[in-house]
Amino acid sequence: MAATPPRRSPRLGLVVLVVVALLAIGAWLRWSERAPDPASADVPASSVDASTPSESATTPAAALDAPAATERSAVDTAIPVVDATEEPRTPDDPPAPETADLAARDVLVVRVVDELEAPIFDASVTIRGLRKQGDEGSWYSRRDTETPLRTDREGRARIPYERWTDLDAKTVRVDLVVEHADFIPFNDSSFELSPGEHVITLQQGSMVWVTVWHGSRDRVVADARLALEWEAQLGASAWRREPDGRLSTTKLAPGPHWITATHAGSELGQLASDFTPFELGKHSRLDLELELKPLVVLRGRLDDAVPRPVVGGLVTLNLHANRGNQGLSSEHSAEVKPDGTFELPNLRSASGRVIAICDGWVSKQVPPRTIEEAGWQVDASASGSERQAQFDAIRDTPSRAQPVDASGAQDLVVLMEPSGQLEVRVSDEAGAPLAGVAVSAWPNVYWDGVGSTIVPGRDWTATTDVDGLARITNLPVDDGVMFGAQGAGHQLRKADRGRYPNAKIESGKTTRYELVLEKLP
Repeated sequence: MAATPPRRSPRLGLVVLVVVALLAIGAWLRWSERAPDPASADVPASSVDASTPSESATTPAAALDAPAATERSAVDTAIPVVDATEEPRTPDDPPAPETADLAARDVLVVRVVDELEAPIFDASVTIRGLRKQGDEGSWYSRRDTETPLRTDREGRARIPYERWTDLDAKTVRVDLVVEHADFIPFNDSSFELSPGEHVITLQQGSMVWVTVWHGSRDRVVADARLALEWEAQLGASAWRREPDGRLSTTKLAPGPHWITATHAGSELGQLASDFTPFELGKHSRLDLELELKPLVVLRGRLDDAVPRPVVGGLVTLNLHANRGNQGLSSEHSAEVKPDGTFELPNLRSASGRVIAICDGWVSKQVPPRTIEEAGWQVDASASGSERQAQFDAIRDTPSRAQPVDASGAQDLVVLMEPSGQLEVRVSDEAGAPLAGVAVSAWPNVYWDGVGSTIVPGRDWTATTDVDGLARITNLPVDDGVMFGAQGAGHQLRKADRGRYPNAKIESGKTTRYELVLEKLP
């Protein structure tokens, strides 16, 4: 019998076919991983926009396949190369300083509303002065015309102003005034500037009636003129004449005020009321009565230390009344006769202070009479002995103009002392003297509670000679009188412009100072 070949199992053949298929699939996968992608093979690496984030940019790094070394190199070469000679900027680097441009203007945008936040149409908005960065305590006049602008139907106004107060610093605050016939004026001499729209709320004032009379309450003087403290910013146009002769206004803010009335006419002559304080509540109603009184004459003379005849003499009297830093005042001046006498007519019966000046002499300052007059703030709980001890520490320190009580005719003697002199030598930065430069000083006199003024009676300016010297004479004694200089091609150096130089002036002595100017840009 012939041998029969062995029979192959059908299950074994199926296994073999599966193995072969798996080997074929594995080979195909290995080949596809090495093959280039036709869709990306023609895109150069330098065309990648690094500023545009891709979808993979938000994918965690652990989920990404690491590219081959050659692929990393191609991407790296597309990154811009930083020039080693140029220092790279970082976000913390300060911006480059802006060059001063006196022609540059910014715009203050304001929206004026009432207390119910309704817009106020046709309000007048004015910028009257500037305060610069680093010198916010000083007030600078504008180079532009102070033209009032009117608000639109939405209560808005756009007011241009000088971006640079001067070549040294920008404007950071302005003197802003907003007025409307039906509201209390808004006045902020140091209004802070910032981006965006500024909302200003005008208030309805209290109703105030003022009756001015003379002789008897029934004799109303209808043509009297009223004056209030400076802060009220209330002119004659704010008052309305009532049929009964009273004056009325609705433009006074709540709080303390001062008022006075004056009259001049052929029948009654010159009359004035006292400086009268009063206080208003919010939206209140108040009746005031002011009595016009006859005026007085104050007569006096310079003390005997001043040689006669007196040359170039002037006496100035400031009558005032105040509470704290608010009050009213009136200023009066008269020439001093060669014999040293003077006469100040038409004064209300009030107290005040007096100064005088003539060639070679100025009035003396005197110590304060009370601790309140000295301007010291005293703890209310301080005992009498503690107050006295504080006053004793300053009672012999001259710091005030001579006090006066103008209650009637009297023989006032003004205490005098020799004046001082300021001699300034002005040179350029190389040390060469500058001729023709104007040197000015600003000696101040302070009146209690009502501010200060430059001492009247002199120009307080001198011009340098060929040696660069300027002399300002007849200066009153001062621990630190401010002064400055300006020439056709030179100005104060920046440090001096930021804080004006000052000099101590002593009686009968000359104070010398060296001042260096820089060229105008």
